[in-house]
Amino acid sequence: ELFALSGAVNAVVALAFGLLVFVKNWRNKEGLLFLLMTASLAAWGFGYWIWLSSDSYDKALLWVRILSIGSNFIPIFFFHWIAVTLRLKHNYIALLYLLGVSITVFAFTPYFIPSVSEKMNFKFIINNLIDISGHFLRFYR
Repeated sequence: ELFALSGAVNAVVALAFGLLVFVKNWRNKEGLLFLLMTASLAAWGFGYWIWLSSDSYDKALLWVRILSIGSNFIPIFFFHWIAVTLRLKHNYIALLYLLGVSITVFAFTPYFIPSVSEKMNFKFIINNLIDISGHFLRFYR
């Protein structure tokens, strides 16, 4: 499955790139934040690979919830890394981390991702709590 394989490739490349930058810059905060960002990308990619390769409902639901944890922290680590690298004030970073952790608390509950089901050509696709697909279809017509 090409879609599943793309997740594995993303995970390996992100982690390798993150480790490369960290090893060269391991004493600086920028290097650590970059590693954390790429580790989140790798968690998302690895979860994406296993999710789309799953052959059972329970396994697919578990891995889609795991990949969502990684995807929650990608923008937070990215913002923090950019703010530190450019030496910008980042007064709200603690609030962003708190929001990320608050969302993660619900990651393995039906309040976050309630279920997966077969849609289009995919065996297990996320069923969101709020279906916004109609809004996208209206917007992109």
